[in-house]
Amino acid sequence: MLKWLWLLPLLAFGDPWLLYYSWSALGFYGQVAVLLVYPLIGTFIVRSRTTDPGDSAALAMGIVRIAARILMWYPGLICKTLALPFLIPAFERRFSIFIVRQIHARFFGDLNVNLDADGRLQPGDLKPARGRVVK
Repeated sequence: MLKWLWLLPLLAFGDPWLLYYSWSALGFYGQVAVLLVYPLIGTFIVRSRTTDPGDSAALAMGIVRIAARILMWYPGLICKTLALPFLIPAFERRFSIFIVRQIHARFFGDLNVNLDADGRLQPGDLKPARGRVVK
């Protein structure tokens, strides 16, 4: 994961540079649409969605939504293009479940924790309790 960290400064400096040199190709109204209209509409779409509080991928989905909003407002064409798939709810959901599965695999790899397609914990994977059950 850290081996790709060198791409962040390249993206941070290269993305506005690309926007600066694409100004003449997009024109004034194209730039206004890219810099203001798209982030405003995208932020409205992202903020209008709700999550199920019992969902195990809800925290990851919140982080993904914040990252998508940051990418939309960053002044550059590459970041705005990277944020575009996160406006699709199915992609956002799958990516959030992917993040949760990666975290479970990395930190809880020895536990038998599996998530179904909706990101919920499967009850069959829980181990039965030992000892006396108090009702």
